[in-house]
Order: sequence, then C-alpha cells, then structure tokens
Amino acid sequence: DESSNEQAGNATTNASDTSTTGSEVRYFPSPFRSFCKKCKMERPARAHHCSACNRCVLQMDHHCPWVNNCIGFGNYRYFFLTIFYITLGTLYGIMLLGPPFYGAMKIQFKEHGFKLLLKHKTGLLDLPPPWVMWRQARTTGIEPDDLLRMVVAVLLGAGLAMVVFLAYHVMYVFLGLTTLEHSISLSLMKKELEANPSDIRRIRRNRPINPFDHGWKRNFAQALGPSFLSLVLPIPIEPRAPLAPKRKCD
Repeated sequence: DESSNEQAGNATTNASDTSTTGSEVRYFPSPFRSFCKKCKMERPARAHHCSACNRCVLQMDHHCPWVNNCIGFGNYRYFFLTIFYITLGTLYGIMLLGPPFYGAMKIQFKEHGFKLLLKHKTGLLDLPPPWVMWRQARTTGIEPDDLLRMVVAVLLGAGLAMVVFLAYHVMYVFLGLTTLEHSISLSLMKKELEANPSDIRRIRRNRPINPFDHGWKRNFAQALGPSFLSLVLPIPIEPRAPLAPKRKCD
C-alpha cells in the first residue's frame, strides 16, 4: 500500500548513507546520523521514518498492524516474547491434541483408506462446510471429532508459521540487524548482482560490514536482556542502550 511504499522509500534513502572508509570498506547499517525530511530534524543512526506512525523510530523493525504500532528499540523484546509464547502455545496444543487426532485419523484411514474426498467432500480431514459448522455451533453444537480435526489443523498451520517467524527473528538478533535493515541489505545486494552478474564472488566477498554487530552474545543481551531468565520470563526490563559501532567509522 501507499504507507508501505513510503516507508520503504525512506528506508532506502537511509540505506544510501552506506559509507566507505577507504576504497573497499562499506558499512551497513550506516553508523552516521541522518536528516529526516519529513520530521525536519536530525535523527540518530539506525532510525527510520514510519509513514503509518508519522515519526522516526530508533532501530525500527517493522510497523505491526496487530499492535497498531511500530516495533523498534523500545518494544522489540516484548514483541519477540509475544511470538515466542505464541509459538510455545501452539506447540503445546499440538502435543496435547496430537494423540487423539492421530487416533481419529487412523480409524478413518482404516475404514475408508487414504481418500481426499469422503462424506463432506472437503478434503483429507473431511470437515463439514463452514456454514454447516456454524449452524451446529448455534444449535446442537459441533461434533467433538470435527472440532478436534479443525483445532489441530489450525494449530498446525499457525504453529508452522510462528516457528518460521520466530526463527527469522532469532537470526536477525544473531546478526545484529532489524527486519527492515536485513530486507534493505538483501535489496542492495540484489541490485549489485543485477548490475554486475558476472562478478558474484567479488560482491559477496565485499559485502558491507555491520558496525553494530558485536557478536551474538552481546547482540542478544542488547535486544532481549542480560540473562536467560530475561529472555523467557515476561518481566519488565528497560532496554539497554543501543550498541555503538564497534569500530571507528570516519
């Protein structure tokens, strides 16, 4: 949408500040302050303008419609814990309902074989159509076996999506990047590869250096807290000060 395009444009402008110190050394994210044309003020390194919130956000990860706010330096840990607990919840539900679900499907396969279309002709799970389940919910109630199949299917889909989502954010924290910065870095590399398709090795070898990457331990401590308990327990912790560039970038 327009908001996303505007945000991407601002992010790309900030990424163009990627600097060189010497002939081959490049830095991304930029360790230098920049000027926001929309806020009309100077902003610190790693700040990006969000068109939805109409403000600059330090270490902006993305604008999340689920919380109607930007995810950035001040609330990234709470966002990470949210997806962490949702992932655990879906996996826990699958563990609880997995055995009875397996038993129900085993009976179905034993009686009818491996067929995609059975009584309701809606697929392998053979769930009633949505309008039938809605009518049952308002009158006699949904059949327990149908409810079991539906809930497990939802948990499997949500669980898989959340595991992938959580894995990506673990990777971002490990690398000392945000979702937005990682997306921009991939976009910059793609443009370089398109411009010089025969020079892939040199482009990969001379990838920009992340001056804010202090190693996975310090990256995790800065983003999620100083201890393992701060990572897994929903306790309020003030975010640590942003990591300064680990080397002098002139």
